[in-house]
Amino acid sequence: MVTINDAQRYLKQGRVDPAARIRARVETTVEADADTLFQVLADLPKWPEVRRSITKMSVDGPIAAGTSFRWTSSGALLSSTLAVVTPGREVSWSGKFLWFTAIHRNTIVPLTAGRSTLVSEESMTGIGIGLIYSSSKLEKELRGWVDEFAAFAQQLQR
Repeated sequence: MVTINDAQRYLKQGRVDPAARIRARVETTVEADADTLFQVLADLPKWPEVRRSITKMSVDGPIAAGTSFRWTSSGALLSSTLAVVTPGREVSWSGKFLWFTAIHRNTIVPLTAGRSTLVSEESMTGIGIGLIYSSSKLEKELRGWVDEFAAFAQQLQR
């Protein structure tokens, strides 16, 4: 079973759990520059304004590696810790829900003409995770994630 320390180590190595039963990766081109997209991803207290499924957010310090936050997404209370915060490039964290561990990476690839690509990938592990979640369900969730964060960044860019 993957521990939170394992999860943080994976993120610092630039990856999610390669052995996880549940994994997904999606990306989208964003009509906003990398700095604007990063500002949206790194502004955790505003996530409920960006993503409809997020209803609560509490951050325990500055937006930096090691900072913990608690949030409610789709009715689930999650406890997470930022692992990588690289301005203009990445906001990634690991977290727990019940006995499950999630590892979520968001990387930004700058493009030309004020555009960027948002890549979001996640792995989930824990006893019984396959009974309540699937890679296809996670992919659908991540698609909503990138689409809503992209749309918010694009509105700011205008």
